[in-house]
Amino acid sequence: MTPLEFVREWIESLRSKEYKQGQKQLSRYFRGKDSWEHCCIGVACKVGVSKGLVNQYMNPRFLSDEMGYYMAGKEENLPPLYREAVNNASYTAMPPELSDWLGWNDIVLPIETIPEGSHELPYIESTLMRLNDGEGRSFEQIADFIERWIVPLYDPSTGEPIRTRNKLPIADEGV
Repeated sequence: MTPLEFVREWIESLRSKEYKQGQKQLSRYFRGKDSWEHCCIGVACKVGVSKGLVNQYMNPRFLSDEMGYYMAGKEENLPPLYREAVNNASYTAMPPELSDWLGWNDIVLPIETIPEGSHELPYIESTLMRLNDGEGRSFEQIADFIERWIVPLYDPSTGEPIRTRNKLPIADEGV
């Protein structure tokens, strides 16, 4: 699987209606509702787990080693006793091994993706957090954004990232 293939599968997952959308954490279990919510990056982590690209994306400080297996995207296997500890136990950012593999440390979005007057830098993860948490965009809208702005950052023939920080026109202008 290439990073581009991963991104396309993530878009499909966002549009699948399989995941209930949440905010401020990758994934969160709600005891009273017996349900899970995921932010758009949490859905990417779920895809990463299903493809063997990441083993765990929940915060290990809340979980024992024994729990790690259950939190590797396999909520249905989570023992009821541990569900209480899991509430609010998610990372708020993508695991570095997944973002590194996707090339997100070297890719920036076009400046047009940043709201006018914002001091935000055009990094993929922070932009997606803003769309999901700050602006409350739906998974469908975020999938559209990813298709429009992130997919073109990958070479269609190799599936690898093609746009890096040092190749941005703004960097060449010395700004």
